[in-house]
Amino acid sequence: MESNRSKYLNHLKNQYMQALGIYEINNNNEEIKYMSEWIKNRRSLGISYLDFLENHNLFLNDSSCGEIGKGKYDSVLSFLDKPTIITPYISTFESVLPKYYLGCDFSIDTNSGKPYISNIIDISCPGQIESYITQNIYSINEIKRWPIAYFKDNKKIIVGAYGQFYEKDRKSKIAELQFLKNKLGEHYLEYYDTNKDGYFYVICSDTKSKKIKIFK
Repeated sequence: MESNRSKYLNHLKNQYMQALGIYEINNNNEEIKYMSEWIKNRRSLGISYLDFLENHNLFLNDSSCGEIGKGKYDSVLSFLDKPTIITPYISTFESVLPKYYLGCDFSIDTNSGKPYISNIIDISCPGQIESYITQNIYSINEIKRWPIAYFKDNKKIIVGAYGQFYEKDRKSKIAELQFLKNKLGEHYLEYYDTNKDGYFYVICSDTKSKKIKIFK
């Protein structure tokens, strides 16, 4: 049976191939080194993405904000002090665990919109979660039920994408998230920006907004 750590590394491998527009990789030392550098650069770019979110007043440094389904190399809230990480890949953080975490699988109940957790590995004092955030999703199925959590359980949802501008999957990653706009109706904010390092995109629910878009 494949371990959670192996599943996580395979997710990163698949994203690496999608970013480069390739269908397979050679498991030689040169390719592994190049992929390792790509993962390291993506990790560093996560800091810029976090700055992008904070520049748009998406306050995230709070234990009531739960980052869903990410690991050591693609979590962005793990750079902060207080947020909660909810992920089956908690073992990838190794000795540098976030302060609050739920090591488990996570999903949304279709009827109630409430969170459902299973396969609990470990828990460190998480509080009440009011916001769900994730980025660079591995599959659209991860977030298909999130709008239900917004409308039925009053949770704020924040879903984004970022990467280096040259990457082949930039447009497809952003297009993949457009279904959220249809589901949220008029209740969303949408931001997009670029800098010398990469591109940054996010959709978040907002009860006061009416399709506000800011593209720079």
